Amino acid sequence: MKIIYQLRQDRHMAMTTYKKFKLAGYLAISTSLALLPAFANAAPATPTYEAKVTVNALKQGQHPAYNKLATATENMLQELEQNNADDPDVIRSIFQKHVEPHVNYRFITAMILGNKHLKRTSKADFAELADLLKSEFAVSFTSALGYLADNNVSFAPLAPDENSKVAKVKLTITQNGGPDIDVNFSLRRSSKDAWNEEDSWTIYDVTAEGISMLSSYQSQYRSILNKSGTTGLIELLKEKQGISSVATPSIHKPKV
Repeated sequence: MKIIYQLRQDRHMAMTTYKKFKLAGYLAISTSLALLPAFANAAPATPTYEAKVTVNALKQGQHPAYNKLATATENMLQELEQNNADDPDVIRSIFQKHVEPHVNYRFITAMILGNKHLKRTSKADFAELADLLKSEFAVSFTSALGYLADNNVSFAPLAPDENSKVAKVKLTITQNGGPDIDVNFSLRRSSKDAWNEEDSWTIYDVTAEGISMLSSYQSQYRSILNKSGTTGLIELLKEKQGISSVATPSIHKPKV
């Protein structure tokens, strides 16, 4: 009886964690990379887009990474509310307009491949994989958008730091009738650009309730990469997305 009770407790805890992360994952997807394919199969409630974004001292005395992320999120939610979008194609286009340009897909792709597979990947394969991953993120985003409806979104202030090469921006989702969800966005600065330029900063990871989206994708694709290399992962994603393909050799390391 004790074993059965413990199994029930473990199952309940797992389901509670899953539901909490599923909601948190929406913001991770909508404002960064949409890194969990599981969301693509979700069935979110019909969104009403009454969510509010609280931006603390947005234009004065804040880190440029904060300004970029908060502004992109605010603009996206405003357009969603204006359009009252319930069409996945419309939602996806809004995401592509306001958020996707700020995501560093080349860096994300390189991190998913790791040094071992990156060295063996041709420039053509690298570019193709980055495009396929971009499509995965966008599909996941449109499927999970409803989880933000009627919730408030606030960004914690982030002080400027001239020596910073990476930055973490904390966002909190205040649910109606549920616990707050904390999401941390990781951004990196291009070494050739000034630290105080917003365009220098790009999103490369999101951590929702302690779970890294980038790490999740690395774990998910590690097996296929070790077994079939970059071309194997490309074929897998193409099959999933219904794209016909012809395999190409992986020989050169791309510049990231």
